Amino acid sequence: METMRCPECGDSIGEDEICCPLCDAEIFDQEERKMTTPVHPHIAELAKELLALTNNLPERPTAEDYGKLMSVRSNIKNFGDRPDIELSESDRTDWRGLCVIATKEANRQEEFYENNDNQWAA
Repeated sequence: METMRCPECGDSIGEDEICCPLCDAEIFDQEERKMTTPVHPHIAELAKELLALTNNLPERPTAEDYGKLMSVRSNIKNFGDRPDIELSESDRTDWRGLCVIATKEANRQEEFYENNDNQWAA
């Protein structure tokens, strides 16, 4: 596998990565990524769950919004460690992309919480 440098931190990354594993910088816009293989059915299901939460992002997240996101994020993160499921390198790339999206939204909601005197919206 060929490598390239992250434009943000300069770390060496594989050319098929969608983000830097060190600093989470997006390497290219996911909209431009072309699917060359079908999406693993479990990954597709996790993506649907995440999409349902991120399609209509609340500007002022509630504790319930955050709880739902953290539940889906946990399912996504734990999926990659399941010994009963074989993942191709393409599947792993898709899975890591979901991890990044879920983490970025969690960070955004946590930032709201911290900037709102450690309170969620009502």
